[in-house]
Amino acid sequence: MRLQVPAALLQVQYRMHPALASFPSAHFYSGRVRDGVTALQRPAPPGLRWPSPLQPIVFLNVHGQESSGEGNSKANSTEAALVVRVVAALLAAGMAAVDIGVVTPYTAQVQLITRMLQRMPPNPSVLQGGGCGVTSDARGVEVKSVDGFQGREMEAVVFSCVRANAQGQVGFLDDWRRLNVAITRARRGLIIVGNTATLMTDPHWAALITNLQERGLVTDARAVGLNA
Repeated sequence: MRLQVPAALLQVQYRMHPALASFPSAHFYSGRVRDGVTALQRPAPPGLRWPSPLQPIVFLNVHGQESSGEGNSKANSTEAALVVRVVAALLAAGMAAVDIGVVTPYTAQVQLITRMLQRMPPNPSVLQGGGCGVTSDARGVEVKSVDGFQGREMEAVVFSCVRANAQGQVGFLDDWRRLNVAITRARRGLIIVGNTATLMTDPHWAALITNLQERGLVTDARAVGLNA
C-alpha cells in the first residue's frame, strides 16, 4: 500500500466543508491545517436530515454482521443496503450521480454495492422535466476501495466500514492512513456507515467516533429520514 503523508504539509485546505476538516486536522495534523473555504461555499447535500445542518457529517450506526467473500475479502449486506438507501435519497433530492462517491475498504463490498446500485431503477421524480435521466441513474455513482479513491474528491461521499464482529476485529481499518484518506474525500457531505461497537476497539476510530458523538453526529438511519 502506498498511502503516504506528504513531507511538506499543506497548510490550507480548499476541498472540504470546515466541519469535515476539523477532525482530520486536529487528529492527524495537530491542528496545523487551516480552512481556505467557508461553510457557505460548501452547502450540505440535500436528501438527508443532517443531525446538525451546519455540520454535514453523520455516522450511521448499523447492527449488521460482516461476512467473508471471495479471497477472504469482507462484505456486509446490512451496510450495503443502507448505503444504497443513502444514495437513493441523495439522487431523489436532485444530486447528480457523478457527484456521489461510495468508498469502502474491501473489494467484496465494492462488488456487492455496485451490483445493488446497478439494480436500482432511475428515480422518476428526477426524470420529470426531461434531460435529467443521467443524474438519477445510480449506475453513475462511483464505488471504489479506499486506496482507489486516494487523490480523488466528490461532493458527497458515503463510506461503508464493513467490519462488524463480536471479536472487535477491524482488520486493515486499523491503518490510520486509510482512515484519513476515507474521511477526506468529500467536499460537502460525508456519511459514514458502520458498527460503532467493533470500530471503537481501534484507537483512531475510537477518537473519530467519540468526536462525532460529542458533536451529536452519531445516530441511525431513521433519524436522518431513511425509514425502512
